[in-house]
Amino acid sequence: MVALSAEFGDAERFEHFTPFIAVDSETDQFPVGEVRARWSQDAMQRVDKKIMENELFYRPRIEAACRELISKWS
Repeated sequence: MVALSAEFGDAERFEHFTPFIAVDSETDQFPVGEVRARWSQDAMQRVDKKIMENELFYRPRIEAACRELISKWS
């Protein structure tokens, strides 16, 4: 969704992507992909716990943003 937001130039359309951009910014410190294999198991357990906490915290906001996008642009 963050990459897709770059496709929209005007501010009205861009504002619908703000929640996705915010979550991306707030969670970009978490390791993804092959990087995860380089972290220790203990570190990954701690990070996975924080990832789960973030998912639970942001899920309602992202679901609402998705509904708003679908409603506005479908």
